[in-house]
Amino acid sequence: MNPNHILTMNSSNCPECGATIKPGATLCPACLLSAGTATLPVQPVSAGITTLPCVFGGYRLLKKLGTGGMGIVYEAEELAGGRRLALKVLNQSLDNEEQRQRFLREGRLAATIDHPHSVYVFGTEEIEGVPVIAMELAEGGTLRDEFKRRGPLPVRDAVDAILGVLDGLEAAHAKGILHRDMKPSNCFVTSDGKTIVGDYGLSISQNQPAGDGSHLTRSGMIMGTPAFSPPEQLRGQPLDQRADIYSTAGTLYYLLTGKAPVEATSPVETVAAVLEGRITPLAKLRLDVPADLAAVVMRCLSADAAKRPASHAEMRQALMPFSSITPEPAPLRLRLFAGILDGVLIVLLTYLADKILSLPGSEASADTGWISLGWYSLISLAVGVLFFAGLESRFGTTPGKALLGLVVRTAAGGRPDFLRAACRASLYLLASLLPGMLFEGLTPEDVYGADEETTAHMIILISWMVGLMIISNGQLLLFIRALRHREKLAWHDKLTGLRVWRRGDAGTRPLAAANILPAPVERANAMWGPFHPGTILTESMRCGFDPVLRRPVLLERSEGDGPSVARRDCQRGGRLRWLQSVTDAAGNLWDVWQAPAGALLSAVLAKETPSWQQLLFWLKDLGAEHDAAEKDGTLPLVLSSSQVWITTSGRAVLLDRAWPGAADDGFRTAEPQAFLHHLTSCSPATSRPLHADAFISGLQGGSIERPSHVCGNLAYLRQRRSTVSQVVRAAVVLAPMLMCLLLMALILVAYPEVQREAWTEAYPDQPALPDVIQLLDQPGTDETLRTSIRQHVAGHYSSLIQDGELSGVPQDFRFARPMRTVLADILKTEPVPSAELLAQADDKVRAGLASLPKAGALAHVWVNDALIRKTVAVISLLGAAMTALFQLLAIIISGSPLLMGLSGIVVVSARERPAGRLRMIWRWLIGWTLLCAPALVMGMCVGLTGHNPIRTLQETCLIWVPAMVILILSALLLPRRSLMDRVAGTWLVAR
Repeated sequence: MNPNHILTMNSSNCPECGATIKPGATLCPACLLSAGTATLPVQPVSAGITTLPCVFGGYRLLKKLGTGGMGIVYEAEELAGGRRLALKVLNQSLDNEEQRQRFLREGRLAATIDHPHSVYVFGTEEIEGVPVIAMELAEGGTLRDEFKRRGPLPVRDAVDAILGVLDGLEAAHAKGILHRDMKPSNCFVTSDGKTIVGDYGLSISQNQPAGDGSHLTRSGMIMGTPAFSPPEQLRGQPLDQRADIYSTAGTLYYLLTGKAPVEATSPVETVAAVLEGRITPLAKLRLDVPADLAAVVMRCLSADAAKRPASHAEMRQALMPFSSITPEPAPLRLRLFAGILDGVLIVLLTYLADKILSLPGSEASADTGWISLGWYSLISLAVGVLFFAGLESRFGTTPGKALLGLVVRTAAGGRPDFLRAACRASLYLLASLLPGMLFEGLTPEDVYGADEETTAHMIILISWMVGLMIISNGQLLLFIRALRHREKLAWHDKLTGLRVWRRGDAGTRPLAAANILPAPVERANAMWGPFHPGTILTESMRCGFDPVLRRPVLLERSEGDGPSVARRDCQRGGRLRWLQSVTDAAGNLWDVWQAPAGALLSAVLAKETPSWQQLLFWLKDLGAEHDAAEKDGTLPLVLSSSQVWITTSGRAVLLDRAWPGAADDGFRTAEPQAFLHHLTSCSPATSRPLHADAFISGLQGGSIERPSHVCGNLAYLRQRRSTVSQVVRAAVVLAPMLMCLLLMALILVAYPEVQREAWTEAYPDQPALPDVIQLLDQPGTDETLRTSIRQHVAGHYSSLIQDGELSGVPQDFRFARPMRTVLADILKTEPVPSAELLAQADDKVRAGLASLPKAGALAHVWVNDALIRKTVAVISLLGAAMTALFQLLAIIISGSPLLMGLSGIVVVSARERPAGRLRMIWRWLIGWTLLCAPALVMGMCVGLTGHNPIRTLQETCLIWVPAMVILILSALLLPRRSLMDRVAGTWLVAR
């Protein structure tokens, strides 16, 4: 036996923490379970490695970095080039053919993942008969080391680290790989603070046939660390990405608390606790963790895999609000628009609540209006508080905010609790209700008296009306503070510690086209070092193949001594990585480079034109690479679009020179900003948000001072919402038409009810006259009943005729001209009946009213065509005309309709950003023409037939309904660009 092995086995102290351990043990139970080290014994690799530093093959081993289940990882330096890397050496006790294959299999799996958040494998070889894997060096150690240095991490730092881990795991899952051993000691930190996933020793490929035994150790035990393993892994059940989600959440749990999700005195108890789901809630161990974040972590640690997030993307979305990525404060115009939308819902709910509760004072007369308003305001306040607090504490938003992409969050990123949301809602609602209650009952006559109106009185009247409008919207005073505040905090936000943010628009990276690299020859007769030479691309470049890691490489004839030291040591995801140098049969030196799977930018663009949102991913990748390349001097002398490679994961990689045979658009430059500006043309300007124009202009002029400023601008643009949702787009296009429909519906429903209530209040002892007149015109009413109705009207309302004219009717009834006509006709022609005859007529009328069908307000509307439809048609026409006129005035004054400005949308054309007033007027004219054309055509046809169009006005207005339906369908079927915008030559983009 190796003497060093004997020393290790007889040691009585834990090598990690120094605690006393039993003879034969490698670690104490706490380090074994919490730190997540492997369950296999740790032994020296070789008798030749006794002290550090030492030379081992072509490497100088500097220090030990860690121990895994299959080997020891050292920080090493290549003797030939001086490059520093991590060298994983197979444990000597596992040196048999089966474990060699497992060790090489780990390298192959890791080598298939090419992502900035996953450790990169440079190659593998045998040294002194021992297999080794050369990997990317993470100089910052592991997350476990980070915890040892800093203690429990701040919430945002911990979440940021896990977001990087999720990116790496997602890239692995895209290749069909499950990690199965995610824990703090397998998450590494690079020198720039980036977190990468490493140690794929226990990983499996889901692309391999099931039942291959790859999930078992040599002794038949399930591999993994029990304290961080999901229950299904400990049971030996089939796994999917939810298993890695569990372990990743366990890692976050550890970073926040310093404890593994399950800690017990023995492995058996640990396994039992994991299977039973006995995990101490995170909120009990650390009080400053937002409740929402704690809930996300505990959901991911659920013993039932079905209750966990279904994907890494879903877990990332849940964690994003708690990261350091600064969300965009909600613009005040969006908050105003959202408040209007939510206010409409609150008014409707208040009306329903008032009708259901029927509180005292709801039927108060005019002289007790303040009391009535007090009850109504109380109901409105209660409904509003429950509306805002209930929805914001449960979902973090309300319908109006959700439509515009706004959310309410605490400063830490969590959803507000009910009490805090209720306090914020109360402040907001009281600011709007109290001024109205104080000035209720104050009329213009109270301001300037009841004398004859004069010019001075009119000025006072206008001032009174304007002042009352301002005072009754007292909630606007709360937003004075937000006008100049960086986070747009209103007073009710500040006092309750809440924020209104604009929901992030992360989007998805566009995937590359099929790999265009020619298939290399896997079994060539010649070997250039450890590689097979493959397909010849040019005289100085050809494909190659690594038979051990089973991946393609690029071979490039070396010029002089090969690439510069800076370029050779450049190990970033934004550039191809240099692997090593080899010599061909003729003695020529060739550099071996990473060959990423994917395609050139030109091939990707030929497949699909990316949106601005997708293009930002590539610009951000290239901007970060330019920043790093400027610092280490590795920026290519010439830049062109044929040097941009898009990987299959959608990342942009900058090549050192143009790809052989690539389509060339003729653009070349030495200026990175000009290069990025050229790439912005890959996405049409008509899909680009208006807020990106300033940055693009800066790139075009090369006026951005530093590459880091370019990266900062791109990061800011990535955080801002750059698209207009289909719902908002359709709502803005259809809003004027929907307003007309809503106006018609409100009139149809409320108009008869208003007439009925007005008459009932004026004549409380009599049946509502609108119902009586409806009964008169009912098709099934016989002549006897009609006679009784006329006697009833003449007997009770004869006093309304004075000097042959109808007068004295209730105020709200004066506009019902059809009803007034019927009433006047009866009173002028029907004699006043005797008391006995009147009593009989009243009985028949009440019996007839009792037999009327109770089908709701709409039945009253459509039964009595003559009384209602013309009024509805006239008011609807006036409403549509006022809406159109208001839009036109807004366009003339501000260049855009008010609703569009409030919703954060701007209209652009192919030449103008934003579109000019003339084009906006043209667009306005097209929209209203599409809406009104059917009604105008029908009116003309009616006029040509010799009929009076005014008499058929209500039928003409009904043509609006199919016209609106057609426009609504076109907006839904053409969500990206409406029919109106297509005709006008305009597009809707984010402001």
